[in-house]
Amino acid sequence: MINTKVIHVINLIILLSIYFTPLISVAVQPCTIRGYVYINDIITEPDDLFLVFPSQTIYADLYSDGYYIIDCYEDIGQVGEFYVTYLGQILLAQETVTILYDVYMYQIDIHVSSSFNNPPNKPISPTPANNSINIELNPTISVYVTDPDEDKMIVSFYNALNENLIGSNIIAEHASIASTIWTGLEYNKSYSWYAVSNDSQYEVKSDVFSFKTKTEGNMQPEITILRPKPGELYISDKFILSNFSPIPLIVGDITVKVNAEDSDSGIDRVEITINGFLMDNEQFVLNEEPYEIFWNKFGLGRYVIKAVAYDLEGKSNEDSITVRKFF
Repeated sequence: MINTKVIHVINLIILLSIYFTPLISVAVQPCTIRGYVYINDIITEPDDLFLVFPSQTIYADLYSDGYYIIDCYEDIGQVGEFYVTYLGQILLAQETVTILYDVYMYQIDIHVSSSFNNPPNKPISPTPANNSINIELNPTISVYVTDPDEDKMIVSFYNALNENLIGSNIIAEHASIASTIWTGLEYNKSYSWYAVSNDSQYEVKSDVFSFKTKTEGNMQPEITILRPKPGELYISDKFILSNFSPIPLIVGDITVKVNAEDSDSGIDRVEITINGFLMDNEQFVLNEEPYEIFWNKFGLGRYVIKAVAYDLEGKSNEDSITVRKFF
């Protein structure tokens, strides 16, 4: 017979082995969750985003374009809730995540609703364009303004050099252009300015923009006869030699060439005359470069070639040269 004491010892060993055997834990799995954060249906970078499981809270890596990434290590079957903090609010997302077996990557866009007002976007697209030159006095300056909530805005314009107000109380709709006229400017001077959009709760300042006004009045154009030149000899439209005589000598035909420039308004036209009479009026009124004519009419004696440049505001300037022509 088996000793009863032996039986009791065996039973005790079995009970102890069961009691001290470690419990088999639920499988744990690594995973990555990523996507975009939408606040009031607009992709927005929140202040924080965190994922809450029963056993842990995991904070996301956030990016300026509203994208997020969460790396986690969690039990299969666990359900996590997303929370977004934005402008002092803690907002529960509509989405959740359940950790599934053998799934390591989740693409989940987060959507939350906020009763808070979003600040306007930064004013952009200035007129005049940044670093413009030759700007008229009393220019109209403007910016393009938008608001994430499509609110109306009050836009104000400031002189960046002294913070003086240029124009204010300009009411602008979402996605519109706000403008004002900047008076009292001086010629040939640089100015800097910026705009501020206000939606009655938040205001946002634009970048600083600059421009330079035009020189006083309209400068006359510059014009020079390039060909023929003093002292040169030309035969059949070919340059032969220089320092031939004080007055250029032309034998046969010649191409008369002129250079005309205007630094502010631009060149409107160039007129070339010989002895004061337009030769073939249409041909020798030149509206674009190159400013040149082919003088192929018979000539014998002394002539005056005159070139007159007119700018777009009506100012003119001229150059002339006396030549001798044979044939």
